[in-house]
This record gives sequence, structure tokens and C-alpha cells, in this order.
Amino acid sequence: MTDSEIYDLCRGRTMFESYRWTTLRETLCDLTAYGVAGCLVEIGVHAGGILGYMGLRYPDRKCFGYCRFDDGFPDVGPMDGSFSRGMMAYPLSNVQDWLSHIGATNVTLIKGDVHDTLNEPTTEQIALAIIDLNLYLPTKHALAWCRKHMASRGVILVDDKDFSGVKLALEESGLGWPNEGYMAKIKF
Repeated sequence: MTDSEIYDLCRGRTMFESYRWTTLRETLCDLTAYGVAGCLVEIGVHAGGILGYMGLRYPDRKCFGYCRFDDGFPDVGPMDGSFSRGMMAYPLSNVQDWLSHIGATNVTLIKGDVHDTLNEPTTEQIALAIIDLNLYLPTKHALAWCRKHMASRGVILVDDKDFSGVKLALEESGLGWPNEGYMAKIKF
């Protein structure tokens, strides 16, 4: 399948608008061009469109998706705006079935709260981490975990960087990022 065919197959299962897709696709091309080794990670999977795209586009890379799936958002804090517990729930079985249907066999889904699942030790170096959690505490935890596992020249993309909780987590991380577009792009 061509990149455009894979994109067409997957874009309906994500909330990414075209400009976010452009950032993702350009970042993945850059990682390939620079020979950055490592797995591809999405933290905050929802319906699986991004993971499906990465799995089909890069079948020789391991892809991991971390999400609460059926449970939606955990408790939210005052810095998280109008979000509420349980929002963004999506059935894990639906994502598993869809990924199997499209042949994304290199994708592993990990269900649970990031405070639990991202505490598991890993030997994998991360070439690309996409963090799309919308909330302060999970984003802060995910940034700290990713930072420890990033490959040289790897990239973290943080979606919705202007959401109040996400913005605070980014500021506190000390990682620095260009303040442009809708995604924070942190290079290692």
C-alpha cells in the first residue's frame, strides 16, 4: 500500500486534522531519513488510527499503544478545564479487531492508566512518542517516562499543547519546544 492509501484507511479513526497528520508524516519521514532506530509509541490511542497508520507504514518497527480505552479519562484536576472522568472512552476490543483487520500485526496495545503501565520497565528505545492525553498529570508522567527511553535524534510529539493541563506539564518538564502549531515537537 502507498502512504496515501494507508492514510485514507486510517484517518477516519483519529481526531487528527490534516495539519496534525502533516506534522506526524514529516516527522516519521525525518526519522527514517536520519536512520533513527527504535519503536513507535502512542500514548492516548483512542480509536487506533495513528497506531494503524504507523504499523502499516513501518511494518519492521514495533509499535506500542498505551491507553485507558474503555475507561476513558481518569480523575481530572482543576487545571484540566472542562474535561471530566470517563470522557474519550473507546472499546479496546474494537481497536484490537480493527488493527487485526487491516493487518497491523506489529502493534501491541497496553490497557491501563499511564501511571501504572508506563512504570513497567522497557528495553526498547523510542524513535517517536506521540502523547495525546489532554490532561496535566498523565501528560506529565508520560513526558518523564518517554524522556528516559528516547533514542538519539528521537522525537516526542505532544498534541493539544495549548490545553491548560498539557501546557503546564510541558512547561514543568523543562524539555523546551517551539511554540508553533498545535503540537509540541521535542527533539532529542
